[in-house]
This record gives sequence, structure tokens and C-alpha cells, in this order.
Amino acid sequence: MNYPTARNLTAAGLVGIIVGIVFLRIAGVDMPPVPPGALICLVAAVAMYVAPWKWVPIVAVLGALAEAIPSIVGVGSAEQGGMEVLGDWVRLIGALVALVFAVVATIASFRGAKAEATA
Repeated sequence: MNYPTARNLTAAGLVGIIVGIVFLRIAGVDMPPVPPGALICLVAAVAMYVAPWKWVPIVAVLGALAEAIPSIVGVGSAEQGGMEVLGDWVRLIGALVALVFAVVATIASFRGAKAEATA
């Protein structure tokens, strides 16, 4: 898979995490005024498009991993009903998509940099 496709799918997963966090906020889950997970994912998604460095997808891997672990725990512990369950699942699916494709983007980025260095 090429880097632009992996980058786009990573960004889509990160946006999915943010949407899941918004659903959790709407459901009334207790969280800070600006959820750190949403902020980390937003910065990682923007960095994927703006920053020219080959290591930028690693930031997305770390952001997705930071959200995947609490998402897995949260899926089975919904207490308030439908919107919280939906938020947990959207966040988990976004985290898994972002994690998988951020790893693919990292590999593609480093392979591309290696090919440019040898050319």
C-alpha cells in the first residue's frame, strides 16, 4: 500500500476516534472540557498532512494506541445507554483503523525515504 492511501485511512481513523469522543460527551460521560484524546488525535491527523518528516506516522501510532486501550476497556462498561455504547464502538473502530494504517504509513514512509536515499 502506498503512503498517501495509508495516510488518508489513518486520518480517517483518527477522526473516528474524535467522533466517538464527541458521542461520549453527548452521552454525558465525565471528561475534561477539552478531552486530551481528541486533542492528541487532532494534532496527529493534522501532522500527517502538514509535517514533511518521515517519522510523523509514529505520532499517529502512539495517539491511536493511547486511545485503543481505554476504548477496549470502555466497550463493555457502558452504563448510560445507546449513545455511550455508540461512542465506545466508534472510538474503538477508529482507534483500530488508525493504529493499523498508521503502522502501514510508517513502514511506507521509511521505505520511501530509504528509496530516495539510495537513488
